[in-house]
Amino acid sequence: MSVMKFLQLFLWFIFASVSTHAISGEVLSKLQGYPEQGGFVWGQTIPLAQVKLGDASAQADEKGLFYIGIPRLAQQTEQLEISVLGVPQYTQKLTIAQHEYPTQYIKGVKKKHVNPRSEADMAHIRSDIEKINAARAQPFEMLPYIEKTFSQPVSGTITGVYGSRRFYNGEERSWHKGTDFARKTGTPIAAPQDAVVKLALANSYFNGNLIMLDHGHGMMTLYAHLDRLDVKTGDSVKQGDVIGTVGSTGRSTGPHLHWGLYWGKMALNPMLLFKTPQNLM
Repeated sequence: MSVMKFLQLFLWFIFASVSTHAISGEVLSKLQGYPEQGGFVWGQTIPLAQVKLGDASAQADEKGLFYIGIPRLAQQTEQLEISVLGVPQYTQKLTIAQHEYPTQYIKGVKKKHVNPRSEADMAHIRSDIEKINAARAQPFEMLPYIEKTFSQPVSGTITGVYGSRRFYNGEERSWHKGTDFARKTGTPIAAPQDAVVKLALANSYFNGNLIMLDHGHGMMTLYAHLDRLDVKTGDSVKQGDVIGTVGSTGRSTGPHLHWGLYWGKMALNPMLLFKTPQNLM
């Protein structure tokens, strides 16, 4: 069979599938999640369909499952759009809960972690950014782990929350992109769900010893300021496996775990993983 004939048949199949779904009202058969700033939603639609929510876009997998993030400052109303090969199939407006984020003032931070100046420090930072962005930018793996129930990587007092403005030694820097748990140095950190280790990076400038776990569909969890790394890039881990220990490396004033959740490069609120999702249909 020629390539052209194959493409023609493929397109015929796709459009026939779309028409069947549209007529039967099954373009979107499930939509759940956390419609709030820093949240995310997931659903079931036409296999390989394109999904947009505001400025974010994703592609459904071969079974029609998709996940898509909602940024920290999303508008109160965002539109969900589903299309196939550029042809719109479904739209739905979502009301996005708005948050007032706190401000946190942190003192006693090393000057070099507030205002890095040396060329060596700047080169270190650039190298870290390249490695982290490369890990986040890889094509989304359609791993099934994000669909499972998550557990906390550690217990402990929460000392920092997602979304807060942050001042270090009186100077404002980037907003806080996760949840901080205060624990003693050496406390084991458990994988909250099955995953592939996307990045295990020692001695990063701001995050210290760092791990990124890929749970599928672009959803990754991040673990920063670790004392010890017990996994390496490319490893597979199971829920409950020890991946490292709590520490105070990088820009840190005391032992704690910084735990983040990302959809691609978008930072989300990791504590939503323990909240009952809403049915949005």
